[in-house]
Amino acid sequence: MYQHSETLKIGKIYKGIREAMGLSQEDVSAGLMSAKALSRFENDENYPNSYMMQILFERVGKSLRHFIFMLSKSEYEYHLWRRDTVAQILRGDSVHHVIYQGHKGKYIDKKLHWQFCTFWQGFLDNNLEQMQNAIVCTVKNYPNQLTMRNCLSMEEISYILLYVEKKLTVHPDKWQEEYAQIRFLLNYVERMFDSEEIVEIYGRAVYVFGTYMDTPDINEKILFYKKAIELKRRNFKIEGLDRLLEGIILEFQKINQQAPKDYEQMLNMLRKIKAEFHIDDYTFWQIKPTYEVYLLNEVLKIYRQEKNKAIKEIAQKCCSEKTYRALENGMRDANDGTLAVLFDELEIKLGIYNADIITDNYADLILVDKIKMVGKRAVQGEELQLLEHLVQTLGDKAEYAQNRQFVECMRDIALYLDEKITAEQYQERLKYTLSYTISECCADNTKHFLTRVEFMLMYYTAILSRKSGNSEKGMEIVNELWEQLVQSTVRLEDRDQEAAVLMILRKNLSTDIFRYDEALKIATEGIEYCFNSGDASKLYNFLFEIGWIYNELIQEKNIFMKPQCRKYFEYALCISEMFYIERNASIIRKYLS
Repeated sequence: MYQHSETLKIGKIYKGIREAMGLSQEDVSAGLMSAKALSRFENDENYPNSYMMQILFERVGKSLRHFIFMLSKSEYEYHLWRRDTVAQILRGDSVHHVIYQGHKGKYIDKKLHWQFCTFWQGFLDNNLEQMQNAIVCTVKNYPNQLTMRNCLSMEEISYILLYVEKKLTVHPDKWQEEYAQIRFLLNYVERMFDSEEIVEIYGRAVYVFGTYMDTPDINEKILFYKKAIELKRRNFKIEGLDRLLEGIILEFQKINQQAPKDYEQMLNMLRKIKAEFHIDDYTFWQIKPTYEVYLLNEVLKIYRQEKNKAIKEIAQKCCSEKTYRALENGMRDANDGTLAVLFDELEIKLGIYNADIITDNYADLILVDKIKMVGKRAVQGEELQLLEHLVQTLGDKAEYAQNRQFVECMRDIALYLDEKITAEQYQERLKYTLSYTISECCADNTKHFLTRVEFMLMYYTAILSRKSGNSEKGMEIVNELWEQLVQSTVRLEDRDQEAAVLMILRKNLSTDIFRYDEALKIATEGIEYCFNSGDASKLYNFLFEIGWIYNELIQEKNIFMKPQCRKYFEYALCISEMFYIERNASIIRKYLS
């Protein structure tokens, strides 16, 4: 497996997590692979395919949301096929046979592929036995009572929950057969998964428990619903929140009690927003990879163009010109030896597995996430303390170019937002921080493959242009960044962090230069994007923008738009309060008053 000295060691990270949780190799690999194969992965000698990697991480209670995987085009196409197949089935589209006819490569694990096809074919055919057989493929003692030694991934738990839902839809009187299993899964998820990893799968488990378990203990259901709703709100997760609110309100009605007023307000507002923007509800049971994606062939091409090297010049070091063209076009996969030569020749500092920082300690990645979360909630001062702690825990690795870039990027943002440095000082720091990884920075970044952190730095360069009154220049930068995203074969949802913030800045800049129609279109797309991705952290911005534009039109064109203006401000206020974003809520209250 290709690596260089400053590459993230994902196997070592995984081993540290497993050992800290007191789990044996046999526990986490049961039904998936041999302990010997797992050992090779933990030693960073041989990696499993990305789907197997996701299941392994989830079996120790983590997800891959911190990581960016560099996939081949064919592996990514397989990912999209799985995702689109499930979406079609859940939407109720006509899907007769679940089978993949594409290229069969090492990225397709035969066992996991068989499980996927068998389960969803059984789901389509209402064949409970077939669905159960698919689950047993990796969860060996199912349907017998599971124990804490059964390490389960979110995908495996979702399969079990969907099986139970299908069974009890047909045979609702058999709920007692599944009661102990669902209670166990709720307990398992709470104990095994990290706080953010819990959110999605815990909500699904509570939904199944609340909807299909005919237990007389209504208070137990209410407690589960409350916890699931609170987890969603604290982690900006909107997917399935309306289902949970409907469930808890129904349980209160059963005992002749009034549900908390804010629950009813949130549900009514969510229904209105989803109806107005035609939001589908099929994503609730979607099982998607949690990592972001770079495409190997696109990385090779952009780096080669940045270095102004011809295909012939690059190919002569490792393969034929024809083979290299096929690699760059995504028509074939490269072996590790070829990749090592190409990455050295093109001076690519990325690895196949990447994160915002380079570390072999999962706790550092959690800290990075916390730093970002503090930024979302606009908590002043705390960010700088967390960054200092990160530098200390990284030790010698803090001097790696990528790590210095992340720390200084986040530190300078915090200092600028807290008005500790001027816009001019921040502009100079941005150029310097970019130069850690981009030679002759800002000369022509359209030819550079931007990492997530580099993308953030360019994003703030555009913001500074806007702040200095040069929105046209800001729009130029943003359009270049947006072009790099949309020209890629990778879907926007698989570059989620970059896409969401860029949508916000595009609509802000469009408003600045009075392109209101364009800004409204971007805001509408942004709202749909937030619901489809399940991330509500940016939803307020898009709803508020529509209200703000209508407010401007009232003043400029003297047209009657007050009802529309107020409606979108009320939407934005409800979302801000729903997810505890008090700073935004206070801004809207001023507008409404």
